[in-house]
Amino acid sequence: MLTTDTKILIIEDDSAQSTLFQRWLEQRGYMVQVCESAEAGFFKLSSEAFDVVLVDVELPGMSGLEFTHYIRNGQHDCAVILMTAHQKFEYVKAGFDLGVHDFLTKPAKKDDLLSKVQRVLESRKKQQGDRQVVLAIGAHPDDVEIGVGGTLLEHKKRGDEIYILTMCGGSAGGAESTRRLESQRAASFLGAQLVVESCQDTQISAGPETISLIEKHVREIQPDIVYTHTISDNHQDHRSVHQATIIACRKVPSIMTYQSPSSTIAFQPTCFMNIDTHLRDKLEAISLYESQTSKCDYLDPDLIRSTARYWARYAGAKFVEPLEIIRSSMRLNKDDTATQQNIAEIKSIA
Repeated sequence: MLTTDTKILIIEDDSAQSTLFQRWLEQRGYMVQVCESAEAGFFKLSSEAFDVVLVDVELPGMSGLEFTHYIRNGQHDCAVILMTAHQKFEYVKAGFDLGVHDFLTKPAKKDDLLSKVQRVLESRKKQQGDRQVVLAIGAHPDDVEIGVGGTLLEHKKRGDEIYILTMCGGSAGGAESTRRLESQRAASFLGAQLVVESCQDTQISAGPETISLIEKHVREIQPDIVYTHTISDNHQDHRSVHQATIIACRKVPSIMTYQSPSSTIAFQPTCFMNIDTHLRDKLEAISLYESQTSKCDYLDPDLIRSTARYWARYAGAKFVEPLEIIRSSMRLNKDDTATQQNIAEIKSIA
């Protein structure tokens, strides 16, 4: 018998059916647990991680579709196979809209069950292998959200691992404790892990101290992609962080630079990230910086929206975030980006 550490959860109120499926799957070497209701499934998923969940559509009380919605909202990292004796069009459409991986029609044959489970596991493994580690570096709190908030939301959607490194607490713009709290809220909203360093606001150096700090986090995080400030910026901290990042991230495969409110007309993006579906959430993340939105005109939602709309003239989208490519080994979907140069030279985020 094949042995595996793959864990499968079956949610099925027909005990004869679930017992049969459990036996077949365990014969293949999978670790299987069974719940007879969606409510019981809630408790299992809250305490254990599963690779695949097999859930019946027509459960008493909460349906399998409603349960799948819960899984996705809770960002549980598992593949879902919906089981049904009546493969209705509305079930299929709703299921795929929720990101269901496959359907299993009951009564199912052993080979059909095992092949579908194997297929979704292979797909899941491939997706996990494609996941990338993303590091966005900013001089001050809110720099990253303004520059690449929408891009990070797209990374979150694709399941990438996201980190935000902020080089100072922003004491020149307000109480540092308040700004750190706002930064944490915004990072959590974006699905990112936050690190705030202790450089002095308005006095960040481009020299060895800053380089070493960034290098330390690059060694720990091992990013595939780094986003940071453009050198074409009137703020001295932004330029320093750019220069230090380029040196500290010299071994990182992809580096791109973003625009900030203090960027100059020398900022020349050649990559335009489609944030049509993320603009609203980007604005929401920025609004969490309440101590700044009340006094900084550059955080006005209309201005941010207008800026994203302006850059969209270079891409087939309504709203975009512009980026300069320092170097790129990224795999970019043509629907997500456009370039003034040869789009085929850039490969995709996902």
